[in-house]
Amino acid sequence: MCDVRNFYANKTLFVTGGTGYMGQMLLSKLLCSCQELRCIYVLIREKNEKISTSQRVENIINDPIFEHAKELHSDLDTKIRPIKGDCTEEDLGISQTDREIIEKEVEIIFHTAATVKFNAPLREATYINIRTLNVLLDMAKNMKNLKAFVHVSTAFSPIIRTKIIEEKFYDPLFKADKFLTLVECIDDSVLDELTPILIKPFPNTYVFTKSIAEDLCREKGSGIPLCIFRPAGIISCFKEPLPGWINNAYGSVGYYYGIAIGVLKVAYTRVHSNAPVVPGDFTINACILSAYHVNKSWENRPNDGSNFNIPIINYSNCFTKFALTWKSFLDRVKKGVKKYPFYSMVALPSVVLISNSILYRLVTFIYWIPAIILDSLLMIFCKKPRFRKLYHRVLEFVDLLAPFSLGEWTIKIGNINQIHSRLSEKDKEIFYCDLDELNIEEYFEIFILGMRRYLAKENDDTLQKAFRKRRRFIILNYVLATVVIVIFVSVLMRLF
Repeated sequence: MCDVRNFYANKTLFVTGGTGYMGQMLLSKLLCSCQELRCIYVLIREKNEKISTSQRVENIINDPIFEHAKELHSDLDTKIRPIKGDCTEEDLGISQTDREIIEKEVEIIFHTAATVKFNAPLREATYINIRTLNVLLDMAKNMKNLKAFVHVSTAFSPIIRTKIIEEKFYDPLFKADKFLTLVECIDDSVLDELTPILIKPFPNTYVFTKSIAEDLCREKGSGIPLCIFRPAGIISCFKEPLPGWINNAYGSVGYYYGIAIGVLKVAYTRVHSNAPVVPGDFTINACILSAYHVNKSWENRPNDGSNFNIPIINYSNCFTKFALTWKSFLDRVKKGVKKYPFYSMVALPSVVLISNSILYRLVTFIYWIPAIILDSLLMIFCKKPRFRKLYHRVLEFVDLLAPFSLGEWTIKIGNINQIHSRLSEKDKEIFYCDLDELNIEEYFEIFILGMRRYLAKENDDTLQKAFRKRRRFIILNYVLATVVIVIFVSVLMRLF
């Protein structure tokens, strides 16, 4: 029995964020594991007049992650149908004709679109993370055949309310309608100045707007088969669509990619805190199961629908055998980059973990010195300096991630456990999401190779060159250490 696949059979879906990391994985998985679905409408923005939405879809399905989908669907270009639109525009920039098609035909919505930049301007974050959802909820109310609506949020949306994140609603700082009115009435320059005041005590515009968006679901979700899916930090895939696949360096992935290539030397983190991270393919499977679950819940609701409680489904590695601390995560990355070094490394991978803010600032200041020396050498040889700029970007990234790496977060995952326990063995095999079954050591080997292949763009043939480069860096480190010791001893001898 494949109840989940049967649920998706002959269904028409609408996906936002289909060009993003989550969106591409979702499309690939649905096409490969739910082959009998009717079609998927994908909201796509035209980049310019020369690249149409149809061409962008063609570019998407030409990615290697869709190779298996192409083998299964000779008509793949008709399975994925673009809807021209833009999440930054009012009413999503969708034409009236397309809106009518969506409202008439669509049965399942996956809203994965979001600006995931932690420091995105508040207007951009508000329009994409809140206003887009508002429009979709209005559309959903006109969909006669709607079976499920999955709003993808983040497990960190209640970050200022609690250290134990439960599967329930948390009150935001602002109601969505009032905040949208406020943002639309203020000029960009004024809004940028007010941003730190408006979002305080939230650490960034991303989780701030996601918090408001969740409350918007509570306010306008009545009469809709709606659920909120809250994943923790999403990292590389384990098996599907390709082992280790990742196409961005956001969040924890960027953190450890910086360590792997030797540019991140100081990590501002609490070593024994939980590292709430989840592999991409496990996350997508849990998301697909969320739509199946909310449909079941909706069908079993009271006749008037008045007592339907919007399910909130957290997804994290807390309380699983895949649970990690930041230190254990780092130890495995260090072990991995030693076994599979990156040829693109600019220094020997090493990092100091610091949780004290004063000590962190002091150590980061010390690490400016090598960057200044290297840039000076580049200028002597008439080359463009780059190390200070690179180091500045790395420090900015570490500061943005600090609220998550310094916190003691515990994310409860009772709902996904219940959903998984009720599945048939076949569905558990196809839509695997049980992190207890994931071997940590095996995963991290794939994680490192994935960063190497898909972020550093290095094939396995470069490994021997990377080993030689790593040996040169080790020798250089010993030489520099010797020079520093000799200078230090010489100074002491002169003084005493």
